[in-house]
Amino acid sequence: LRPAHEIILVTNPEITASMDAYALIKALSQWHPDRNQSNPLKLNIIMNRIRKSGEGKLAHDKLASVVEKHLQNIELNYYGAIPYDRYLLHSIEIQKPVVISHPKAKIAEYLSGINRQIYANYVKWNNEQMNDSPAISYFSLLEKIAQNYDLE
Repeated sequence: LRPAHEIILVTNPEITASMDAYALIKALSQWHPDRNQSNPLKLNIIMNRIRKSGEGKLAHDKLASVVEKHLQNIELNYYGAIPYDRYLLHSIEIQKPVVISHPKAKIAEYLSGINRQIYANYVKWNNEQMNDSPAISYFSLLEKIAQNYDLE
């Protein structure tokens, strides 16, 4: 995960999943070398298999509270929730993305909202990288090399 410009952690509100998510966050916090108040480790959280409205945000807030209490300079951003949905189960059975197999299903709306957030962060990151940032990322460097050789 080190070369990634964005880390998205998908978990669910079950206590065992939250414990696993916390363990991963703790492990990730130990390799972020220049983490401080002005440069926290930023992790984006998506809650999966939500059964009722507000459950995803509540589970995120609980996880964020534990992280804040026990770890230093970690920023957890809530990207949203993916509800438990029979259309998703059907799309898995037929091996097609739910946004294609059931584009009008409520879950497709949730996924589109998360997609918009991810894309907005990518555009922001890409603009920073294209301005010859002194801390250019590994993936951005590969992208620039590919553009020079017309490998896209």
